[in-house]
Amino acid sequence: MNEVLTSSTGWKAEGFPIKQPRARAGFYAKEPNAHFSLKIEASIETKYMTIMSMKSYGNNFKDTNLEVDVRIERKGDDAAAATAEVAKSSKYEVTGYHETRASIHVPHKFELPDGGADIGDSIVANFSCLLQILKKESISRLFSHA
Repeated sequence: MNEVLTSSTGWKAEGFPIKQPRARAGFYAKEPNAHFSLKIEASIETKYMTIMSMKSYGNNFKDTNLEVDVRIERKGDDAAAATAEVAKSSKYEVTGYHETRASIHVPHKFELPDGGADIGDSIVANFSCLLQILKKESISRLFSHA
């Protein structure tokens, strides 16, 4: 993820995505209002972004929400044009808690703003873990982006 991670405060990668056991592999929020940003150059025309999150019933998942703010930086935009693009961002919210007595992984497919990204454009995604109280263990995790 280092190639696309532009900033991270309060998030930590844990687990083993390939070797066993991998059930706990993910990107975890470790403090209140943790946030990170990704900048992904589109190598193909891209209309959607998909993330995988975990929902659970434990106390450490109560009152957790992941806010996803996505914008497109057009190829060749200068700083002024990129600032203008903020108005064309899309925000989504993902909840981390549910009442079911099992942890589940849930895919979330988000439509990209402004018709999506063309080849060479950048998809900029800002993720913020919104919570009222930091719980003992991990709060939310992000598995993948596409």
